[in-house]
Amino acid sequence: MPHAVEIVRRARGGLSDRDVRRAVDAVMRALKRRAPQAVSVTFVGDAAMRALNKRTRKMDATTDVLSFPGEGTFPAPGAPHFFGDVVISLPYAKRDAAQLDITLQHELFDVLVHGLLHCAGHDHVKPADARRMFRLQESLVSRLCSR
Repeated sequence: MPHAVEIVRRARGGLSDRDVRRAVDAVMRALKRRAPQAVSVTFVGDAAMRALNKRTRKMDATTDVLSFPGEGTFPAPGAPHFFGDVVISLPYAKRDAAQLDITLQHELFDVLVHGLLHCAGHDHVKPADARRMFRLQESLVSRLCSR
């Protein structure tokens, strides 16, 4: 059974549905998640991202990506495990892509993979964890962008 990927577009643009699914599949393979996973990816504008960031993290500012792991979920037999939600600000990603002089697609793959890795429990608080997470993130993004 393939992974269940819900894509919500509350802002115009973003990765194609096919590219979102490719990214999810690549991350799940890298994490050795063989059982079906359910993932939600939502593309929003800055105002929605700022409101969500303020409500969930008490930070009154927009950000590029927020992730919400599906911790403590117990699927029905045969149903995918709920892996988590990833929310991406398209305007933020566009600004970052321009500032970094990379394509929007590259930046969107980067923040999507980053959010998915957070859902899997990766973080970048400790230097060793950050090196591990960013090494995996860069490897996955480079493969996704080379297709």
